[in-house]
Amino acid sequence: YILPVLQGLLVVFIFVGPFLLIFLMKRKRRRSRKEHESEFARIVGAWEEYVDVSLDYGAPMPRNKTRIELARDSGNPEIMQLAELANEMAYGSSDFESVDITEEELEVSVNQSWEIFEAELNRLVSSSKRVDRIRATFSLRSFIRAAKPNEQLKKLTGKLRFSQTGNVSEGSGLSALLQMITRQLRSFRSKK
Repeated sequence: YILPVLQGLLVVFIFVGPFLLIFLMKRKRRRSRKEHESEFARIVGAWEEYVDVSLDYGAPMPRNKTRIELARDSGNPEIMQLAELANEMAYGSSDFESVDITEEELEVSVNQSWEIFEAELNRLVSSSKRVDRIRATFSLRSFIRAAKPNEQLKKLTGKLRFSQTGNVSEGSGLSALLQMITRQLRSFRSKK
């Protein structure tokens, strides 16, 4: 009886595990942003969480737009306020003593930024269909944004130099790697 039960649990885990992992990763990311030791990072974290949730719900969030431009596109004055708070904290100093704000005002700003995020999240959830909410819950778009796939591809195909025994290959990383492999194969053939 134990072996079939374990096999059944393994099959269930194979299908449910990835979804559970995505859910837990998003939850951990939100908690770490909300409970960060720096108040400045918590405010910027509220903005980042707004962007991630919006992406997961399918909103376009181009990387080449500033926070203010994205907030203007949303048409929500509270999101504009969140963007301004995040800009103030991101581009200001992260040293509390050098900022002209009291500790109480800073804590109010932290609470306000997360309240704005929670209100926007509730608006997105209430205005979406159940299928869209499920899709957003398990969407990977917010993780892909952080991975910057276009920049990684540019690095891979960018100019690199491979050097081996005095021979230098120039070109993209892929072509240089192929040239180096070809040289290795030729050297094996010449030794035989």
